[in-house]
Amino acid sequence: MTTFSAIKLEKWIENRIFSFFNQANSYLDLTLGLLKDDPANGHGYVLGQVVAERILERRASLPGNRFDQLSQFDHIHGLGEDKIRDIIYSLGMPADEAFRNAMFEEVLSDEWRLDFHAIQVEDEGEFMSLVNDPEKFKRRITREVGMYAVKRFQDPTAPHKARKRMAQSYAECFPSGNIGSFAFALWFFRFDLYAGFTFDQIQEVTESYLNFFPFRDNQIELRLFKGFQNQGLLSYESTVTDLPVVVNFAEQRITLWVAERQVPCH
Repeated sequence: MTTFSAIKLEKWIENRIFSFFNQANSYLDLTLGLLKDDPANGHGYVLGQVVAERILERRASLPGNRFDQLSQFDHIHGLGEDKIRDIIYSLGMPADEAFRNAMFEEVLSDEWRLDFHAIQVEDEGEFMSLVNDPEKFKRRITREVGMYAVKRFQDPTAPHKARKRMAQSYAECFPSGNIGSFAFALWFFRFDLYAGFTFDQIQEVTESYLNFFPFRDNQIELRLFKGFQNQGLLSYESTVTDLPVVVNFAEQRITLWVAERQVPCH
């Protein structure tokens, strides 16, 4: 029988599992909303009331009434391999993928294109050195923008254009996910005031994204490169200025976001 402790998970996924189960106040917090059935694991429900209550009982028996090791989930009756796989599927999706999915499920229509370019930095020291040095960070983003544009537009002059446009921009940082969510939502809202969604709708999704991890050490930070011209370099269609870059400390991942609204011809 597969148990949580027998599965090798990345540390950020472990922390997200602990956080989810430690924050629950009742079985309803575990059975409604976030957890979804893994489509590769057959169809069914993730957690029912009985198993959810057993998990909470196990938590109540632990020091500090908190989970801090995966082995503490082992041998909870009813928490079998299928449910474990569903939990990992729900809580182990990278934050940027979860955000993009949520945007199309809850906010954006098919006329939108929302793309991201992720930079994964495996070494923690290298990651922290990069994100804590503004000049080094800007140079890396400039290089990634050039590479993305060359791949998408087959334009050999894209790196030069990226350097020129980035030199004319500056980074506005939002360490607070709550404040950053308003800035990110406003970036989307600027595309079209009549785009079919309200500001509150999109801000709710951006807030969930930037508060994906509950602990300050695992924060997600928006860095908005103000004045950056996206059109013709990162996007074909009508777009807006400024380049949203998200720094995910938990996953050691940096994500550049590109959006376009393709307005149909009449």
